[in-house]
Amino acid sequence: MTSPRAAGAFLLLSPVGILLGWAATRLMDGMGDEPLWTIGHLLWLPAYALLALGLLGIHRRIGADSPGGRLLAGSGAALAVLGGAALTVQMAVDLVVGFATTSRPEMWDMFDAVQAVPGVEPAVYAVGPTLLFLGMPILMVHAAVRRRVPARSAVLVVAAVAVMVLDQAVGLPLRLGMATASVLLFAAMVPVRRLLLAEGAPAGAADRAGVR
Repeated sequence: MTSPRAAGAFLLLSPVGILLGWAATRLMDGMGDEPLWTIGHLLWLPAYALLALGLLGIHRRIGADSPGGRLLAGSGAALAVLGGAALTVQMAVDLVVGFATTSRPEMWDMFDAVQAVPGVEPAVYAVGPTLLFLGMPILMVHAAVRRRVPARSAVLVVAAVAVMVLDQAVGLPLRLGMATASVLLFAAMVPVRRLLLAEGAPAGAADRAGVR
């Protein structure tokens, strides 16, 4: 089980890693050529894993006391973990393909072969990753309704997910939606980290760090 201190750190480090990965692949080199393509994926792989692990801290903080509440929180956590796992596997596959090939055409051919394996394309690329962006707002909104995280954090998370969806739908230049969503997510998690750190603190410190 992820400790509150670790969960808080994960929730802050994850958007930083996603933003740095975006900068490596898009801003520093618009074509995403090597070695920046590999650097970006090396940053994204742990970033998505850390985000899923950090969200388990939100799940624990919700502390739902009704069957319906526990089902909602558990569903959000399960979706987040499954989506985070899918994205982590996707980054790992991308890195393996990148290391195993020497040219872009060869890389795309190998990607086509990998995605042709039954179940890989929906689980790792098309459907699986979206589960993270379903589970995350479920957890954050639920936690905000129960006053376990600030309402502004839930609003920022929902906004971040909306920006990511818009980016996927219309294809913003340089995938600016990823950068914007990362900044929104970081801003959302700053007060959440403070609350998670206070979970194991003495009562007085925990009270001072309460939800506002």
